[in-house]
Amino acid sequence: MKRRAQAALEYLMTYGWGLIAILVVIGGLSYFGMFEPSRYLPDHCSFGAQLQCNDYQVVASDGSNGGIVYLRLRNGFGDGITITNAYVGDVQTKFDVEADGSFDIVAGNVSSIFIVVLPVDVITVAEDDRQPLSLTLEFQRTSPAGPKHNVSGELFGTSIAQDDGMVETPPIDPPEEK
Repeated sequence: MKRRAQAALEYLMTYGWGLIAILVVIGGLSYFGMFEPSRYLPDHCSFGAQLQCNDYQVVASDGSNGGIVYLRLRNGFGDGITITNAYVGDVQTKFDVEADGSFDIVAGNVSSIFIVVLPVDVITVAEDDRQPLSLTLEFQRTSPAGPKHNVSGELFGTSIAQDDGMVETPPIDPPEEK
């Protein structure tokens, strides 16, 4: 009886140590983000076919804001549009455009850089962070001036560090003139 008990105990100990080693390896891989699905997803920006996202960049928070999103959009509506509001989720954000301060995008053209400042109380983007951002842009056609419409999109990209003067100097190349 004693030999069978010893054999059973050795059997359980051998497989127990093997199971513990496997759990330690899985825990280590999980800790370093190997099982995080966002690590394997490509960066993308999508507002649909009529308002194409040509270029974008997410800049990490500097403490005064939740982060900054730079967008370059192509107007495919057939008429010029004016962007009047920007929302992250359901919360209205501050926004600005480099160059002439206009939010107009001529039909078929690429906009100057559209900047969305993320509210710190809603979302805070850390450096090298990858998370989806749901953006909604409110716009109206410029000729003739029509009712306001919404276009929703999703942006998923790796954020970069915010340098001093980042807002004054756009991080993406200026649009090419047609």
